[in-house]
Amino acid sequence: MARLVLGTVCLAAPDRVLHAVGSPDARPVPIVRILGGRLVLQAGLDVALGARTRGVDVAVELAHAASMVLVAALRPARRRPALLSAAVATGIVALDLVEEHRWPKQGVPRGCVSARRESTRAVRLSP
Repeated sequence: MARLVLGTVCLAAPDRVLHAVGSPDARPVPIVRILGGRLVLQAGLDVALGARTRGVDVAVELAHAASMVLVAALRPARRRPALLSAAVATGIVALDLVEEHRWPKQGVPRGCVSARRESTRAVRLSP
């Protein structure tokens, strides 16, 4: 869910996202849109394929975080937005790992409200 919300915001209002994170200018707008598209695509795959995407999700987010740390080191003017992006990616990894801990082998698809509702309903009906 975090990917979908963040991705949608990045696609819909990239200039506002850049302003909120303290970007010195609007040149990265296309990059923010690409990032938003990637996040929305990942969220869709999470819903469609469930927990099978978790390992790839974590790898992609960690790669993004590492690339942003590199940008922060090499481009002082972009340090703040790059480090914030790295922190958000790391936070999404933490959410993925928490989700893995909550639903380790049950095969409940991430983001699939109906599957979780059925799982909860089954628990309530148990004696």
